[in-house]
Amino acid sequence: MDPMNRRLVVARDQLTRALMRSRMFAKTYRNEDHFEAEVWKVLWRWANRRWPGRAADVLLTSHTSRDRKPWARNGELWEKFKDQRRGPDVPALGSKNRVDIVVRPPGGGSIGIEVEWFSKANRKKKRSASVLAHGLGQAALALAHRDLAVMVIGCSAARGREAQELHRHLARACRGSRMRGVVIK
Repeated sequence: MDPMNRRLVVARDQLTRALMRSRMFAKTYRNEDHFEAEVWKVLWRWANRRWPGRAADVLLTSHTSRDRKPWARNGELWEKFKDQRRGPDVPALGSKNRVDIVVRPPGGGSIGIEVEWFSKANRKKKRSASVLAHGLGQAALALAHRDLAVMVIGCSAARGREAQELHRHLARACRGSRMRGVVIK
């Protein structure tokens, strides 16, 4: 494994652990955006510890709701990123697809983060499967432009046993691949 990939794998594994160990996550959220805001804060804190003072340059997102301090995104950097050859958009099946957050550590490379949230409303069998399929698809397509990808799933509406089962399935499905899954209960 070349040094850049090793560095990125270490960063991906660290951010995955930061998400799984965080105690910031609430039991319920109003919607996916509120859950994603918590994911953003956890990633911001992780990035700021890893690269002090550079979190806004490392974490990229199109979501203008992440402009709020103290965890503000760098909108100017996002605009430059949009124009790059391997920018945020991956064209597939007639549409442009992008993950919610892109981590671009100093030294190059990138990690795509796709965030999904299961609410009580979308907990129904068909709806929850469609949310899962959408998230997996977005994370997989991100690998066309990203070196690695992480799918973060908020499962506050699921029973504990169901969330654990989903985590086990994702861990097995992602083993040996460039993608990881994180289930937040």
